[in-house]
Amino acid sequence: MRTTYDALRGPRLTIRQTIERGGEVLCRAEVEAAVIDLTGRPRRAPATLIAAVTPWLKH
Repeated sequence: MRTTYDALRGPRLTIRQTIERGGEVLCRAEVEAAVIDLTGRPRRAPATLIAAVTPWLKH
């Protein structure tokens, strides 16, 4: 499985995943995750998440 973190903008994190077997792509997914507060409103990602993901972001 290959996972790439494409973007972290405000509350949104865009992730792509590919599952392969023997060079053949079995499944692809694009996931958009969002950080929300307890009332369901979007909020900026916490510093700990930003720090953890930043080294893996595609540039």
